[in-house]
Amino acid sequence: HILLLVRIVAMANSFAVVPEKPLWQSVDAASMDVGAYMRRLGFVEEGPRRWRRGDDLVEAAQVSSLRAIIRAHLDAIPFENFDTYGGGRVIELSVREAFEKIVVRHRGGFCFEVNLLLGWLLRRLGFDARYVPARVFRGLAPDPRLAEGDDILAPQEAVWDGENPPTHVAPLVDGRWLCDVGFGEPPRAPIDVTDRATQSDGQHDFRVRGATLKVLERRSRGAPGLNALKSAPGVWEQRILFDLDGDRPPEAFEPGLRRVQTDDSVIFRQFLMCVRQSDADKFVLTGTRLRVTPFYQNDQQIADDVLPRRTERLHHSPDDLYLTLRDVFGFDVDAEADHLRLGVASAFDTAAAAA
Repeated sequence: HILLLVRIVAMANSFAVVPEKPLWQSVDAASMDVGAYMRRLGFVEEGPRRWRRGDDLVEAAQVSSLRAIIRAHLDAIPFENFDTYGGGRVIELSVREAFEKIVVRHRGGFCFEVNLLLGWLLRRLGFDARYVPARVFRGLAPDPRLAEGDDILAPQEAVWDGENPPTHVAPLVDGRWLCDVGFGEPPRAPIDVTDRATQSDGQHDFRVRGATLKVLERRSRGAPGLNALKSAPGVWEQRILFDLDGDRPPEAFEPGLRRVQTDDSVIFRQFLMCVRQSDADKFVLTGTRLRVTPFYQNDQQIADDVLPRRTERLHHSPDDLYLTLRDVFGFDVDAEADHLRLGVASAFDTAAAAA
C-alpha cells in the first residue's frame, strides 16, 4: 500500500501545473529581442550596441544614454491602466507578458510593467540596474520631519509589509541613477540620488532628501500662474518615497501589484488614464477628456512663459476615443479591441454618471 501511495503521489506531481517564475527568474535571454525593444522606442541601430533616435545616441552602459532612453520611452510607450481599470485582465509579474504587451502589441502599461521591463532592457544593454521599492505621493508638501540627510518618516511610510506594500518600483542604475518611466509625470531624465543639489529635466526641478529612505521632491519652473503646465510654480511637493536598502526579490512587489489591481482607493481603479510625453507636448487622457500641454523648449521660454495654454478635448463616443488612442497614443485599436473595450465602456459610464 505504501508503494502504491508513492506512485500515486508521483503521478499527481507529474501533472501538477508549475507556475511561471516571477519576473527576473522568468526571463529567457534567448526569447526576447533587445533590438525589437529599441525599435519600439524609435531607435535605429548604427552598430553593435549603438542606437540613434534623432540627435540622441545610446551606447551600451554609457550614463549619457540613460536620458535618451527615458525620453524615448515616455514618447513611445504610454503610461496607461486599461487592463487594471477595465478589469478585463489580471496583470502578472512576468517580463515575458510585459514584453509581449508593450513591445509586440504596441501597448503601454503602468509602473510594475514598464519600469520592470525597462530594468530588464538596461541590464541587457550592460547597465548595473536593480529595482528599488517605492511609494507615490501626489501633491504633498515637503515633510518638515524629514531633516536633510536623515530618515525621519512616519512608521507607516517607512515600513514595507503585507499591510503596507510598495506600490511603485523603479530601476536604479549603478546605485545612483533613478530611472522612472512608470509614473504619469516622471522626471524626463535620470535623477542622481546621491546629489543633494537641485536637478532639472527641462520642465521641472527635482531634489532628493533623506538617507537610505529617500523622498524625491519636485517644483515647477517658470513664472507663477501663467501656463497651465504648472499647478504650483516654485513650490516644492513630494513625489516619490523610495528605499535604497538592497535589491528586493520579486515576491516583494507582488502584494503591491495585487493592491493596485483590487483596491478601489487606488487611483488606477478610479478612472481611466493614458499619458504620453513627446519631445514637445504632454498628452493626458483621463476618462473621456484629453488634455494637451506644450513643453518648454529652452530657458528663455521658461523665463518669458510664452507658451500657449493647455488645450482640452472631450470625447463624445467610443469611436471618437478609439481614434485618439490610435492617432495620439499609437494603439493598434483593431487588434486590441478586446483588451480596450471594457476600459472605454467604463470611462463613458463614469462620465455619464457624473453628468
